Amino acid sequence: MDFSKTLRINSNHYQMDIRLKKDILLTFAFVFMRVFQYIGIGALGLLLMACAQIGTLSGGEKDKTPPKLLQSLPKDSSLNVATQNTKIVFYFDEMVDVKNLSQNLLINPFLTEAPDVMALGKKVTLRFNQKLQDSTTYQINFGNSVVDIHEGNQHKNLSYLFSTGAVIDTNSWGGMVLWAQTQKPASNVWVALFTSLSDTAVTRTHPEYLIKTDSLGSFYFSNLKAGTYQAFALTDKNNNHNYDPGEGYAFLNHKITVPAYVKDTFLLSIPKTEKVFVKRKTPMFPGFIKYKLNDTLPNIYIIPLEKNYGTDTLTYETNDDELNVYYNHIYDRSIKFELKKDTLSFDTISIQTPKKNVMDSLVKKYSRRMNINTNKPSYGVTHDDVYLIFNVPIVSIDTSKCSLWHDSIPEKVQYSTENVNTEGRLVTTYLPLYKKRICNPLQAAKEYKLIFLPGGFTNYWGVSNTDTFNILFKTYPEKSISTIKVKLRVPPTIKNYILQLTTPTGKVITDQALEVKKENEVAFYNIQAGNYSLQLIDDKDGNQKFSPANLRLRTQPEPIYFYKESFKVPAGWDIEQEWDINKK
Repeated sequence: MDFSKTLRINSNHYQMDIRLKKDILLTFAFVFMRVFQYIGIGALGLLLMACAQIGTLSGGEKDKTPPKLLQSLPKDSSLNVATQNTKIVFYFDEMVDVKNLSQNLLINPFLTEAPDVMALGKKVTLRFNQKLQDSTTYQINFGNSVVDIHEGNQHKNLSYLFSTGAVIDTNSWGGMVLWAQTQKPASNVWVALFTSLSDTAVTRTHPEYLIKTDSLGSFYFSNLKAGTYQAFALTDKNNNHNYDPGEGYAFLNHKITVPAYVKDTFLLSIPKTEKVFVKRKTPMFPGFIKYKLNDTLPNIYIIPLEKNYGTDTLTYETNDDELNVYYNHIYDRSIKFELKKDTLSFDTISIQTPKKNVMDSLVKKYSRRMNINTNKPSYGVTHDDVYLIFNVPIVSIDTSKCSLWHDSIPEKVQYSTENVNTEGRLVTTYLPLYKKRICNPLQAAKEYKLIFLPGGFTNYWGVSNTDTFNILFKTYPEKSISTIKVKLRVPPTIKNYILQLTTPTGKVITDQALEVKKENEVAFYNIQAGNYSLQLIDDKDGNQKFSPANLRLRTQPEPIYFYKESFKVPAGWDIEQEWDINKK
């Protein structure tokens, strides 16, 4: 609820200042006329000259004292306050105003209707617009919104208590909110308590109590009514005090029973929406369309709804959260197909193809605009692969028209369309059409140039390159890179894991997703000298990436274990690191 839409600030004191200034001006004009009448023009001229002399205005030091609260009516911590037409007046020692109430004013229990707040002279009046709960303690916190009218000095953290019953509730509960993936404090996040114990409470009902975390991610509720609550933490970007897709949230697996004597910790994550859909369609040219999806989906596929097409006329491939669709020799018709993941159909796509003469001319024109890059600038000579990334799908390479050079020595290019198979898998996995793997053995500390002459490669539409391409990359000197071997001991509850090599600040350098074995040794090759650390994700769902919380399934974010220290890796060394995750 946005209080700024409903709070009304009375500005009569501004009008009083304007009337006062007007009276002063009229008085000055009257005196001026009297001086002109009795003293004469000459004497008046001397007077004006004297007034025109340059001088420095004198004044006191700038007022830095905040307004002081003198009293409130009813008094702070009053009992048996009326539940209807409730009004509270705060009296200060100087004229005050209220600023940024929507960011500062917090009232617990939560109100469905915002109160009216008016500043007039030396007082601030808060008037409730709804009936209050019986036998309930209310807490009002103005934050830093009350300021003096002249210098804007803030009365910080002005708070007030009252009860509509015979006692002031003194129950409390607190804890911390941490980001699940970094374990760092989540500051300025709402923590909400709901009396509704339904799983949908955080999306459909309003909370009973609200508070924000401080810079350390800590929160503390005071003056709570005894009872059982469901607790959530929310980033709440739109300030509606409910969870909406795209926002971070966290929940506890247990209910909060007040009085509560244990501090709780929330692990905050940004859930992935379970609804998969196409966010954006980008036609590259007739025959090539990119679809941006709302999530990375490695196992999606398309099914034509009307007829089966061969891969030479209609095909597709994924690239992270993109779906690339290629078509050829399909003219002047509508193609409809559905996107599926496993057995679930999640979207339908329609393509209108142009007529033959239009499509053929545009394909020849636009598909000639080809370029190539390597996946990175430098490589190790072992346990590393050079990948060529094309901007269009490539179906063939003419090795007689390409060569790999170093030290002015050419080599015939060896390439593969298959993934590396170091584990002896029986099933061959193929690279997407836009990606090829160079298989030439490399030498250390060399600069390489890969040259494609015109006609060196042909794209999906049968168009070959007409320009010469020069692709540069280099290899590391052997003594400049290192190997890190990590020996792991993992709890029996972990079946799959992702081991990440990070900088001391937590930036991921590389990772490996693996199944737990009897002996778990993970090697990171071609690592540059520096300081590193480790973290391990318990990949419970086996999808080879971190999975955030899922409220519908009542699953917490996947646990992450952090290596306690950083370690130094000298250039050219093989480092062995042991990590027993069972030891905290």
